[in-house]
Amino acid sequence: MVVDVKKEAESLRKQGLTYKQIVSALDGAVSVDWCKRNLKGTEGCSKERINPECVNEIVNLGERPQGLLLYEANGIIKKYYPDANDYKLRYIREKAKSTSKNCIIHNGWIDYMKPNESHKAINAFALHLMDQVDSMVEDYMFSYPNANKWSVRYEMLKLAFDQAISKESLNSRAYYNELLAENMETRYK
Repeated sequence: MVVDVKKEAESLRKQGLTYKQIVSALDGAVSVDWCKRNLKGTEGCSKERINPECVNEIVNLGERPQGLLLYEANGIIKKYYPDANDYKLRYIREKAKSTSKNCIIHNGWIDYMKPNESHKAINAFALHLMDQVDSMVEDYMFSYPNANKWSVRYEMLKLAFDQAISKESLNSRAYYNELLAENMETRYK
């Protein structure tokens, strides 16, 4: 297993990821210190430069009032790098966003004309949905009082919402949604 982790880390480094990004991509299987010791000679992004035309195209479209949809950004990257994997896609998107503070790449749920209102609305609907789930759990528990309430809730959510939708934690998702709304609201003021 250690050999697999090292090979994966080397592969990620060759794709241009930083040590910190490698640690994150491998879910903490390695540390930044480990990367510094074991990946020191591995060629990183310094050997393979990111095509500036690719980054500029993403930045130009990301600076529009509506920003750039995630799948549009990935399409642009795939045009320049047909074999790009998820890590390369993420790296180039982050590179574009760091190039311009007005470059926004998002997944499309937000209304760019009313970012804060749409952010508040989606949170309200999510809370309403969770209230409905809790109500259904109570109904289930009334019929089957020997079941574990938290296990019932977890199983209902797991059955209703496949984990493939998002592996991101709720806190993380809510935080980044709020940042997106704030950035879209204030970037041209």
